[in-house]
Amino acid sequence: MDHRTPMQNPTPRIADNIRFIRVVKRYMSERNWTQKDLAVACDLSESMVSRMFKNDNGHGDSFDLQPYMVMKIACGLAIGWDGYRELMEAAFPEFMETLDAHQPA
Repeated sequence: MDHRTPMQNPTPRIADNIRFIRVVKRYMSERNWTQKDLAVACDLSESMVSRMFKNDNGHGDSFDLQPYMVMKIACGLAIGWDGYRELMEAAFPEFMETLDAHQPA
């Protein structure tokens, strides 16, 4: 019998979310926000934000970024559609490439 490992999450993981974190840090810097400020504004737990940033400093890969989190962060930062698109391109470039490839002429 062929043994298969069940997929735990249908959304593909980001192999490297450093680009996403850098964009978020830029927005935080513009506002002089801490990680706690970001967590409060985005209605995310402080531990989730901490784990998200932990990936950026080389201490492990314990954070699985999801598209809904990108939306929450964009809303919390109040960066509008252009900012949301920037975050999505940084976080999920393959999603954005697919969407761009299927734009009507």
